[in-house]
Amino acid sequence: MMQITGACIGGVEAVEFFEKLEDRITPEEKETYQRAMNRIRYEVAKGIGVKKRVVKAVKSWHTDKKVCGKCGFGADEPHYHYCPECGTAYLDNPYTEKRLEDKGVDTMSWMGEVREAV
Repeated sequence: MMQITGACIGGVEAVEFFEKLEDRITPEEKETYQRAMNRIRYEVAKGIGVKKRVVKAVKSWHTDKKVCGKCGFGADEPHYHYCPECGTAYLDNPYTEKRLEDKGVDTMSWMGEVREAV
């Protein structure tokens, strides 16, 4: 039976590894390489996550709503760790923040780099 996967590295480490290979890419492959790197950064950024946005109530008898910081899907459910619409992790809960902290990911500095690249 064929083994599909073996040992893996984290997403951030994969992006850093492939960025080191950029100088080995031929000029003909540069555009394809950049598009592939954008895909990798996008997929890794989904795993790192975003904070929920708060939409303030317009009327005094309404309540504030929380929505996904990426796609705007209603995220008022406190048990959601990921957006059901786009799959992005939420950073607003202790579960996700602790998981990323255990991996040694500094989300705020890395997310700025991802937003500039995409």
